[in-house]
Amino acid sequence: MSRLTCLLFVLCSVLTPTLGCDWISRRFGHLSGLSLDLIQHMGGPLTKQPSPVRFPDRLYSRVRKAEVESQLVFIRDSLDLISGLYHHDNLTSVTWNTKKLEDFQAIIHRQAEELSRCVSSTSRRVDVKLRNCNRRLTRSILDRTVMTGRRMKNKQKTNYKRQLRNYYRRLSCTLNRTGGSAASWELIRKETKLNLDHLDVLVSFIKASGAASRRRNTPTQHQHQHVSSN
Repeated sequence: MSRLTCLLFVLCSVLTPTLGCDWISRRFGHLSGLSLDLIQHMGGPLTKQPSPVRFPDRLYSRVRKAEVESQLVFIRDSLDLISGLYHHDNLTSVTWNTKKLEDFQAIIHRQAEELSRCVSSTSRRVDVKLRNCNRRLTRSILDRTVMTGRRMKNKQKTNYKRQLRNYYRRLSCTLNRTGGSAASWELIRKETKLNLDHLDVLVSFIKASGAASRRRNTPTQHQHQHVSSN
């Protein structure tokens, strides 16, 4: 591999949104559909009462513009926090279908676990590519690019995580204030369904962006010949 090809390969890996998570393409959609069906039908019709906690529409909008790795972390953290809501000590007031509730909790937990593996493997693959190409490249240009990209990603992740946790903490507080009343749980169920809908749309956006990115970054025969000649 020439130095030019190696540089392009690394920069695309670091700066270009790529899916990097086969499980998202193969299984997330199916499990997401199951979880949405369960949350919809494990109780009666969803409440029309407004939530006392403002939905984070702006946060979702910002995440759509982030790097794929940050988006995967956001989805994983959201599922973790949703799972945490339903492990609340007081579920005695709800009249939901117990089997559907248990299946819902199991699916959300599994999705969060699988996404944790995706996030870890994506980070490892980028690190391996960087180490391999560092042997062939002058460190000054590449290191500045990589470190800048990493600092921006870390700042994004920290900011998203804090805002996301604050949102779910406020949802949890509505349960604590009412002692886990049936009305509060119905609000939680409605908000859960809304978040799962948004996460499903975000994953569809990631997959579409990844496919478009791969098409843009797949070298044509002419480009292959040009790089080889260099």
